[in-house]
Amino acid sequence: MLKNYTVAVKERGKTIKFLRRIIPGGADRSYGLHVARLAGLPEGLLKRAEVILADLESSGGAVPVRPEPSKAVAADGSDSLFADPVTEKLLHVDIMSMTPIEAISFLHTLQKEAEEGSGIT
Repeated sequence: MLKNYTVAVKERGKTIKFLRRIIPGGADRSYGLHVARLAGLPEGLLKRAEVILADLESSGGAVPVRPEPSKAVAADGSDSLFADPVTEKLLHVDIMSMTPIEAISFLHTLQKEAEEGSGIT
C-alpha cells in the first residue's frame, strides 16, 4: 500500500524552515521556489518564477500567455539557469589576437569542457 508523506515546514512570512521531520499526508502548498532559493538559483530567475506563480494562482491555474524573455536578464547570461560556460568563453575570446597554437589549445580546452558538461566522456 502506498502512503503519502511530506517534510514538516515552519513558515514565517515569506521565509520557511524545513524541520527535518517526516509527517503523514501531503504538503498544503508548493515549496518549489523556497527550495530553489535554498539551492542558490539566481535571484532574477526566482523573481520571474514568483511572477509566473502569482499569475497562475490568480487565474485559478490557467496557463498565462508567455511573454517575451527579458533582454536585460539574458544579455549577460548571469541570471540564466542554463548559462553554458563553453558558450561564454567563445563569446568573450579575441580569436584574432591568438596564434595558431593558442587557438588549437583553446579549442582543445573547450572540447574537453563540452564533453564533461554533456556527460560524453
